[in-house]
Amino acid sequence: MPVAIAASDIPAAFSRRRRDWLMDECDDGIEWTAMRPHKWDDGNLPLQVEVEASKQGIRSAAMNPIDRAIREKRRLRFIYHDVVRLVEPQCHGIGHRGTELLRAFQLEGGAQPEPLFDVSKISDLQLLDEHFEEPGPNYTRDDSAMREIFAQL
Repeated sequence: MPVAIAASDIPAAFSRRRRDWLMDECDDGIEWTAMRPHKWDDGNLPLQVEVEASKQGIRSAAMNPIDRAIREKRRLRFIYHDVVRLVEPQCHGIGHRGTELLRAFQLEGGAQPEPLFDVSKISDLQLLDEHFEEPGPNYTRDDSAMREIFAQL
């Protein structure tokens, strides 16, 4: 029978690679369920993220909030370097140095329009119900800053 593990057992600051490593270290067949325990001030509901580790090692990338935001063209809000950012995510993957990265069109919170964010430094990630239609003006598929891409517009 699967064991449920709460979000408090896996810190939110862990990168995807670290979470995957933690899941690999556990017995096969464990079901991971994580839910942010608080409601956001602007009325958006908390994220619920479910990742299932099967004996074949298949994981559901569909439930990763960054990948989901890219696939559904939804805006994200998060804190990065102590500043609240509002972005339209464009590409999510692993950089050439092994860092999990997010390329996004930044609407609020910084001067650079399409920066690369180190995902391990993102906190309070919020998937918004606000949608966007087009990528940023300088967006190019297959971002050259990433050696592996999980999701892209």
